[in-house]
Order: sequence, then structure tokens, then C-alpha cells
Amino acid sequence: GQKKSKRVAVSASAGDRDAAFMEWLRAGGASVDANITLSTSSDGRRGVFASAKLPADSVVVSVPASMILTPDESAAADALREMGLGPEEFESPRLEREALVLSVVFELAMGSKSRWGAYMAALPGADDLHCPVLWSDDQLRFLAGTGVLTVMDKPEDDQEELPNMTTVHWEHVAWPLLQRHPELGFGSKEAAYSAYRRATALVAGYSFGLGRERVQAMVPFWDMLNHVSPGEEGVRLRYDATTQRLDMITVRPIEKGEEVYNTYGPIGNAELLRRYGFVLPGISNPHDTALLEVRPDWLGSLALGG
Repeated sequence: GQKKSKRVAVSASAGDRDAAFMEWLRAGGASVDANITLSTSSDGRRGVFASAKLPADSVVVSVPASMILTPDESAAADALREMGLGPEEFESPRLEREALVLSVVFELAMGSKSRWGAYMAALPGADDLHCPVLWSDDQLRFLAGTGVLTVMDKPEDDQEELPNMTTVHWEHVAWPLLQRHPELGFGSKEAAYSAYRRATALVAGYSFGLGRERVQAMVPFWDMLNHVSPGEEGVRLRYDATTQRLDMITVRPIEKGEEVYNTYGPIGNAELLRRYGFVLPGISNPHDTALLEVRPDWLGSLALGG
């Protein structure tokens, strides 16, 4: 089946960061099956692998809700409320996602002082992310006329997943907030914008909508799994409200050495590229769609048989 990683080859120091991340997870109350590993495959893809056979219907990873990163729990919480971006004040899903982006900006800037420092360090840097929000203008020209640019620039509504309207939110929300916090140490608007775009790419590709209200959150370890088309995945994700834990459960036996995949859903290549920075290989993705622009005068001609 078709499968694709949003990861790239990593260095030895990244292995150290992964080890520190796993230690942080367990210290915070997460449980990770001893036969689950976060590592790099022989072809240079970072992902989650089974070091021994995993039976079906097993909870292989369980993360307590206290370890997830949400805006109201982040170091940015007070700053967000001062800007009218508290959790009870969101006027749109887009602003809720913006609050999570800014939370990630704060936590990244804090480094090891962040409560999520080891997790932030384990996430990819800007050079290892391929989301178009990080592309140069010259690179974006290759997307001219595609639905990717259309949704990035002018989404139909504020329900669209990131990235979209990034420049507008930077100028009117993010930069005004970050200017109030020189302690983050960016030093210049350019440096702050670079950090903001990286955080946008991370929220676009690594966050989850949790619960019925689809609360935007960064969930440690859940976001380390790569994607396959629906029906080919090895796990499902479940939030247990009783135990307040986020569980990763195998849906079939997984063999020793096999990569453990999640599915991001029935998503076409245009959306995979926009949100995650990759496309499925091969000549087709069964979930691909094409965006057609139809002018009203054309419709009139067709109605008249012209």
C-alpha cells in the first residue's frame, strides 16, 4: 500500500533528543510498550517501529492528559488572554489554532525551561519540515493555479486546517502579541517570523483535535507516527475520559521490525502537501480531488446550449 513519512533523515544528536524525549514521557506518567521504538529506518525515515511482534487490540502507548500541550496550559496562556485569545473567547476555529501556534512559539523559545522542553526538542526543525508555509516565494510559484495556494491564501471558511491566512494572522495577531514579550529573545521581527512559521508548520502537521469540541492540542508521541491510507494503519487513537489518558491501540498484529503507521484520514495529495509537506508516491491517490474554477458567464453559455 501507499505510505509516506513526514520525516527526514536525522543526525546522531537527534537520537539523543529522542532518548531524552522518551525519558521525559515516562517520567511524566506515560506508558510506552517496551517493544515500541522511535527510530530511523534503513532508508532514513524517522518513525515508530515494533522491535517485537505486537498483538492486536493492545494499548501500546498511553499518554496522560496532563502531558498534552494546549493554549490554556502553556506558558503563553496569560499573554493569549490579554489579547482576547483565552479558551472561552475564541471567535473562530482559526483563532483557536492561532492560539496553539503562539503557545508552541513560546514553548520553543523557552528551550529547556519549558515544561515541554524535551518534547519541543524532539520535534523537527524548520529545515526538516516541508510544509509550504515555510517555502520561499520562488518555490511557491510551482504551486500557482493549484488548490494548495487557494486554500492557503483564501480559504472558504475558518474551519480549514492550517496553514491558511498565515500572513494576515501574523500581522494582526501574532506580531502584536510577540512584541509585548521581548523576554522570548527573538531580537528582530524577522527572527520572530521564522519561529512563527515553524510553529505554524508544526501545528499544521502535528496537532490533533480532541474530544467532541475538537480542542486543538499537541499530543506527545501520538504525532510521531507516519501516514498510510485509511484501512492500512496499524493503530487507532482513543481518548479515555474516565482515565484521562490518550491511548494508542493496535488494530491488527504488527510484526517485528514493521513500522507502526497511523492514518491521517482520507486526504488527497493537495491537502497532504499543504498540511504535512508530503504527497503519497505513485501515479494516484484515491482521495485526490481537482479544483475547477468556473466563471458565471460560462455557466450561462452552457445553460443556453452555447
